Amino acid sequence: MSVKLVSWNVNGIRAASKKPEFWDWFNSTNADIINFQEVRATEDSIPEKLTDVAGFNSYFNEAEKKGYRTNGNRKSGKSGKILRQR
Repeated sequence: MSVKLVSWNVNGIRAASKKPEFWDWFNSTNADIINFQEVRATEDSIPEKLTDVAGFNSYFNEAEKKGYRTNGNRKSGKSGKILRQR
């Protein structure tokens, strides 16, 4: 079994998601897991287009200090586990 994982340091998901190029990539990637690094947003401030994607589950690891190293993971509905770093 192979799994395709992609990871992107977006340096701010809200700014990145305003760019058409981001959505072109997001809608065309064929990944089982998408990891966004340096999201720099709380889970409730992330655009709904990213948190509610058919066939994927969302997992977020928020930083203790607002605006710092938040990671977001999008996992396909296939079986498997997400490991969370604390």
